[in-house]
Amino acid sequence: MERLKGNKIFAAILVSLLVCLVSSLVGGYFLAPKILKENVYKVVLPQGAEKGVEVAAGTIEDLTPFFAKADVAAGQQTAKKCLQCHGVEKTSPNRIGPHLWGVVGSKQAVADGFSYSNVAKTSGKIWTLEELNRFLYNPRKYWSGTKMSFAGVRDSQERANLIAYLNILSDAPQPLT
Repeated sequence: MERLKGNKIFAAILVSLLVCLVSSLVGGYFLAPKILKENVYKVVLPQGAEKGVEVAAGTIEDLTPFFAKADVAAGQQTAKKCLQCHGVEKTSPNRIGPHLWGVVGSKQAVADGFSYSNVAKTSGKIWTLEELNRFLYNPRKYWSGTKMSFAGVRDSQERANLIAYLNILSDAPQPLT
């Protein structure tokens, strides 16, 4: 009798799974969702609100006034998010992302030995303060198809602080104006 105990347990599990499967199929038949042709609830944005998030078009907030009160130490704190994937020392090797030494004022996607996504390789732009502002706001919108999974820095002052910190990581820092 004890020999069949394992078979009884296996049979109980199998019957439970079958009951769940049949319940799911029957429930799906009776409660199938209806796909609507248009949204029932329409979101109406205030006039001009849709322009505030278009990163590629360059319509995010200008950081020039924020650079006047930029705090490099606060930017260094923000940069800790970047250190998981990037090195910031002059001799840092590339990690998951390219090293960031001298990034301000340099050409995009040129770190030796780093394999950039195709969209980054073909940009041909310079990492100006404005381009870094757009990129750091939302990297995935700036370069659609980028390998970078960072969500971005939405706060303007925090972004200005971070760019000010990245700017000092250079043999020739750029003026923040």
